[in-house]
Amino acid sequence: MHCSEMNALAKQYPQASRLFVLTSTYGDGDAPASARQFMARLKEFRAEKNLRYTVLGFGDRQFPNFCQFALSVDAALAGKGVSRLHAIELIDRCSASQFSEWGNRVGEVIGTPLFLNYCALQPATVKLELVERADYGIAVQAPTSIFRFKPAEQGGWLTASPRRFKALPPFEAGDLLGVIPPHGQPPRFYSLASSANDEIVEICVRKQAGGLCSGYLHDLKPGDCIDGFIRPNPGFRPATGNRPVILVGAGAGIGPLTGFIRNNTRCNPMYLYWGGRDARSDFLYQPELGRYLEDHRLSGLNTAFSRTDERAYVQDKLKQDELAVRQMVNTGAQILVCGGRDMAAVRQVIEDILKPLHIDIETLRGQGRYLEDVY
Repeated sequence: MHCSEMNALAKQYPQASRLFVLTSTYGDGDAPASARQFMARLKEFRAEKNLRYTVLGFGDRQFPNFCQFALSVDAALAGKGVSRLHAIELIDRCSASQFSEWGNRVGEVIGTPLFLNYCALQPATVKLELVERADYGIAVQAPTSIFRFKPAEQGGWLTASPRRFKALPPFEAGDLLGVIPPHGQPPRFYSLASSANDEIVEICVRKQAGGLCSGYLHDLKPGDCIDGFIRPNPGFRPATGNRPVILVGAGAGIGPLTGFIRNNTRCNPMYLYWGGRDARSDFLYQPELGRYLEDHRLSGLNTAFSRTDERAYVQDKLKQDELAVRQMVNTGAQILVCGGRDMAAVRQVIEDILKPLHIDIETLRGQGRYLEDVY
């Protein structure tokens, strides 16, 4: 038996008779990092006549493009003339029971029992104390808060220079904070707006209707503690160097983008496009962004508010600036997008802006110049 990531698909497997493809979907229906080269490699793939395949997708049904990449892989393999061993199945939120049932069904097809018992590894957590929160958006029915934590007293800070978290590994803005909700539920992940050098663990969270973890966080008072852990997310980082960086976000997606700006101490060109509802209620990070404009860590700020007379969205601001955006991309700019799953309109506007350059988002993505953190 041979096992490898999807990016390592070979041109052929002469001795294989079965191909099992297990994949998640990232963001708005895209491939995860370990499978971004799969479709390109599949074009050169030569399947043996006796090879049969099955695809198992993992995702979250709250997203409109649930397991879309798995569905695309299944269709692409069929388009290559490979026969299905078993119809595609989709697993919602890492359901252990669905995974086990899939193993039973596939085991019957291949004549070999497959007893699959998925047990999620519980990460080692650190107790974090809420030291400060800034609340926005209540007046526009979009309660959003910036939470700042520090390791609880037993973690503390190292006094050596440079100072680092004693109880947490090094982390950067754009990495993820896993928060353990009450009652033993699976962790929820939030993009970090801080780095370890900031000596604070900072996240920006909108309270979701019926959201177990967001509601839990919004009920916290300074002095309360949570259990959390760091998950690296190196695929969402501004490039080093002095080429322009275009940051695009909406709502709580401004969190990691603000962290990138905060860390831009060399004052490289960095432009932020961000959308909220009403500047009087939910202009997140307004004081900080004003300071970053003054000290040139932020080169330009363009905001859009949908619940004002302007009735504008962040994609409208991008379109208004399309010539400038296109020029920056033409000179090597990188684009980073962060926000909810309704950011598809932003992607379409960026595609339109790129057309005169005869490139598209996928081309930029392949060059590491278009990165998304969509939740």
